[in-house]
Amino acid sequence: MLVIRKEQNEALRNTMASAFEQKAMADLRKRFPRKTIRLSESELLGLVRRGSKRARSFHIETGYDIMRFLEHLVESGEDFGQSPETSWAKEILLNRTLSGRRKMDRILQHETFARR
Repeated sequence: MLVIRKEQNEALRNTMASAFEQKAMADLRKRFPRKTIRLSESELLGLVRRGSKRARSFHIETGYDIMRFLEHLVESGEDFGQSPETSWAKEILLNRTLSGRRKMDRILQHETFARR
């Protein structure tokens, strides 16, 4: 029987988190070059880490949905859902009856219809 020790499990988790962070940083730089050009690597990494932690606090758990949340932070600012301009998102983010995927879908729907 294969036994994975606690230390091995933690090392694997850290490796996966680091890989996600690097991919997220590259994706954000590619998708939002004008907004990320002024950020150093360490500043962007900090944003990704803070944003990922904040997303999880709203029960947004999958890499896909965390990435969508990070995109909103880059587009609207780290105070997304708290600023007067994005306060409409707070109700969605705090809704405990919605999954993380549904929260991000509703935010996208709101922005799509608000632009019309």
